[in-house]
Amino acid sequence: MKYIQRKDGKMLETVDEFETFKEAKTMVKEYRLSDSSAEYYISSRACKNWRESNNKIVVYKLDSLV
Repeated sequence: MKYIQRKDGKMLETVDEFETFKEAKTMVKEYRLSDSSAEYYISSRACKNWRESNNKIVVYKLDSLV
């Protein structure tokens, strides 16, 4: 999995995820065009908040099926 990170000053956040590097490379260009106020780059790891929020969503969906 590849992640797009947005860095603005000291703030870092994961804004998107992709299965392949090729997909991430295409989309990181779009992010850079649409928002020049921050730095966007591809990472192999998501930020902590992204991981935690995605885990909560999965747990919620599993709980709602029971």
